Amino acid sequence: MTLFIRRTLHSLLRVVVEQPCSLRRNAALNKKLKGVSAGTGSSGIESSSVCQHFSTSSSTTSSISTHPLKQAVKLSYDVIEGSPEISPIIILHGVFGSKSNWSTLTKKIHKETQATVIAADLRNHGNSEHGDGMTLEVMRDDLLMLIRDELQIDHCTLIGHSLGGRVAMVTALSQPHLIEKLVVVDVSTVSSKSIFNFQQFISAMKSVQFNQNTSLYENRKSAGKELETVITEAGILQFILTNVIEREGCIQWRFNLHGLDTGLQDILKELPTIDATYNGPVLFVKGGKSQYIRKEHLPAIKQFFPTAAISTVEGAGHFVHSEKPKQFLETVVPFLKSS
Repeated sequence: MTLFIRRTLHSLLRVVVEQPCSLRRNAALNKKLKGVSAGTGSSGIESSSVCQHFSTSSSTTSSISTHPLKQAVKLSYDVIEGSPEISPIIILHGVFGSKSNWSTLTKKIHKETQATVIAADLRNHGNSEHGDGMTLEVMRDDLLMLIRDELQIDHCTLIGHSLGGRVAMVTALSQPHLIEKLVVVDVSTVSSKSIFNFQQFISAMKSVQFNQNTSLYENRKSAGKELETVITEAGILQFILTNVIEREGCIQWRFNLHGLDTGLQDILKELPTIDATYNGPVLFVKGGKSQYIRKEHLPAIKQFFPTAAISTVEGAGHFVHSEKPKQFLETVVPFLKSS
């Protein structure tokens, strides 16, 4: 029986004994993947045909389950099934992102590696369930519940961008036996001041009022006009606007703004103090124009990840994978395929 994870810092150092459930031998996973329609896994969404008024100050909507502080939530994920002889790859997005941001690269990574590739939404993002608190420990617990309870796999490779990279690092440090390889995209073990004012962004987004009598396109256009004075970088604004969606007939934000707002300080905290190392293969991918991974961070990175290598994608900023997708793949795929 799967053991529940104690959600305290002490749990990062505990040895958790699991029943072996190798992907190569696990018929349950193969059955689950084959039962996935159009490559889409669990959504965490409860069906509802009634369009209710959505308040951006509320932590719930009519269609997304909400859970209390420190309780793991169910993550939504998309799957492309690959060879059962290769460890699956799980991809985690950054703040304000979703699994859909990785849809093109997910297909290309699968094609190049032949692995099963799973892109997941973090809590309070995409179609995943909502939950109070966004500490790295509780988001790690969400991921572990996906890996062990939902997918029932005993090892995988993690790719994480920004916040997803931080979740991936804490997961690898606390449960190294589960993680075969680790790719961390443009984030370090050292906390750096964000170039974005997340609090200002969230406040501005909470003030947007959607008109349920007009189209999704018109609502995105209107929201863009409202937000452009605060979110001045056009690329970031367009990225944010992809999160204006129609769900069950209602125009709304894809993510849980209340959860992000109250959890913002958790997101921006330093990595928890962990007296552990992950000795498996690790690749840090840095955007050449980004300052989130710096040369002076290397000793701190090596403290936790002794085998870590750092590769730079020249000409890319923080969103390395979307700004320079070809170069990103040329950097990451050989690492994923290496023995």
